[in-house]
Amino acid sequence: QMLLYVGGEGGTGKSRVIKAIVAGMDLMMRKHEVILMAPTEAAADNISGNTYHTSLGISISKTQKPTVSARVKKLWSRKTIILMDEVSMLDLTSLSMINNQ
Repeated sequence: QMLLYVGGEGGTGKSRVIKAIVAGMDLMMRKHEVILMAPTEAAADNISGNTYHTSLGISISKTQKPTVSARVKKLWSRKTIILMDEVSMLDLTSLSMINNQ
């Protein structure tokens, strides 16, 4: 497992790095192995991804215990690269929920 954090202030090209990784995977005919996530719909749209709630099947309600559906398990079984944009928008509770999924 490789973990990579790309940090920097706004406008430094973090989203471009994500798009470059996706383009590289597309050239290798492996784009289907990439999942793109962001905390908000606007950020997800910027990278042509989904919110982490949608990608992980996590309820927006903080009181509901997250469960993993068969659809989500099937989707994730084919993924080798997970990219999260705008990670600075996540609080510790959200990071914990993502980690537990």
